[in-house]
Amino acid sequence: MLSVQNVTAEKPQIMQWSAADMLPFGNDISILRYGAYGSGAYPQRINLPGSCVRVRIDGVPLPSLSPFGPDLELIPSAFIDSVDCTDGSAINIYTRTMDSEIPETETNFLLGQRRRFGLQAVMERPMSPSSFIIFGGSSNGTHSDKFSETNSYRSYFTKYQRMLESGGSLFFTAIALRDRDGLRDLSAQDHMGERETDLITITTGIKSYRLTSRTTISPIVYYRSGISRIDRYNLEKSLDDDAAGFSVISSTQRGNTSFDVSLTSDSRFIDSRLHENSWTYNDTRLTGTWKWMGNRFRYIAGGGIIRSSEYGTGGQGESELAFKLTPSTEYSVHGTLSEEAPGGGYEIYPSLVFSDTTLVSDLDLYRFIEIESGFTMKRILLTYGISGFNTIGKQPAYNPGTSSVNISDKETFSGVKLTVSTNEKEKYRSDFTMRYINSSHMENIWPVPRLEIISQTKLTKEFVHNKLHATVLCNAHVSSWNNGPTSPDGTSLYLDSGIAIKVLSLSLFYMVENITGENTEWFDVLQWQGRNAMWGVRWKLEN
Repeated sequence: MLSVQNVTAEKPQIMQWSAADMLPFGNDISILRYGAYGSGAYPQRINLPGSCVRVRIDGVPLPSLSPFGPDLELIPSAFIDSVDCTDGSAINIYTRTMDSEIPETETNFLLGQRRRFGLQAVMERPMSPSSFIIFGGSSNGTHSDKFSETNSYRSYFTKYQRMLESGGSLFFTAIALRDRDGLRDLSAQDHMGERETDLITITTGIKSYRLTSRTTISPIVYYRSGISRIDRYNLEKSLDDDAAGFSVISSTQRGNTSFDVSLTSDSRFIDSRLHENSWTYNDTRLTGTWKWMGNRFRYIAGGGIIRSSEYGTGGQGESELAFKLTPSTEYSVHGTLSEEAPGGGYEIYPSLVFSDTTLVSDLDLYRFIEIESGFTMKRILLTYGISGFNTIGKQPAYNPGTSSVNISDKETFSGVKLTVSTNEKEKYRSDFTMRYINSSHMENIWPVPRLEIISQTKLTKEFVHNKLHATVLCNAHVSSWNNGPTSPDGTSLYLDSGIAIKVLSLSLFYMVENITGENTEWFDVLQWQGRNAMWGVRWKLEN
């Protein structure tokens, strides 16, 4: 849907360890995980599974380092203030801000079976009544064993923030990422090398600067320097991956009407030592969204132009109409006609990771039409909704056999989404969502489950005058695959359960993943490896 679904980080949360854990529940984006915590989390569009989800951190694109798009586990939750999802195709991550002169320190630690680990630490310090500095670091991943390779992520974060007298804030942010992944021989089932990726991004801009009483503007500029090195059987190659760009977002609010305009320009400069060639890619987008919110009706219309240096010019338009049938029941219909450009990492990284031959991806602009309609109903503590969608068009499709991404033929995807939520203040919360996708060519779009059911339940009890909080968690995830040549077979049920104790600012938790002991395999290389227990500590100190 065009309407933004926004969730604000509420720290400390028991299992919020990355941006993937902070996505709004029941949104139009699904998360693909190859295994337990630390194995990667890749966002997918439900209505168009092969289409790339655009992820931005304070307006800066998170690059794709694999053929499956950006990995949200690279962004620790301790660095994040909030996350929102827009129209099922974009994720916006906003880093921490500070609006108080009280110093704050937060430390999160996790340790699990199969040598999983995680450590996050962030400190906020005032420099003056109107300026602040935030800095932190994290380290997480898994060590190798006979079933899997090592993967290790380290990230570092620094942010300077200054409040402006005319409104808004000036900020400077530096984020560094160090990624180390083991490579495995698919046929010999043995270690064959390592891929190393180092990225550093520098961003400066102004957030919500007030031009008039009704209009704010948020400009940013950024530069990213990166290098990815691969060592396969002692044969070393490297790839330089740099980027630069800017974005300007203007928001105007007048009564029940608002109008947003966004201009982004992102350039990516790749110099491949692996294939001995260079490549430059620029993606410029100009979009606008108009919203009218009434007592019974809501109408949203948006559109824009996409200019890709590699694929040409395309356009997009979408609209949404919603009206209340009763005070507690709303009906909405949403339509999209769009031309989209593939993500900038599709052409390079599939071949870099899985192949030592030349580039083999054959991509172009792809067009699709999407229609979705449904109901949302609220009954005291219960909220539930059901919607159906139909999408016709082309999309990028990953082919593991050739380690390439190509544009598929025109295909039809249809499906049903059901969500149910109940919440009683801070005592009880339960969320349920079911997604079913039907297509005659599901095996051509990998990896996408035909049926996905996710349930999350949390019970909280307060003791000792609200100074002691006990929380019990239970999560269930059912995935049913289409038995295609590259998909896991059949249906899998994953159950997680845990308990957390919070005393003042200190939280302790113990969690067991995959209680049912499922062992889904991908190419006999990536897999869920039975049950995994882990424990951790969150500690937040003020002043």
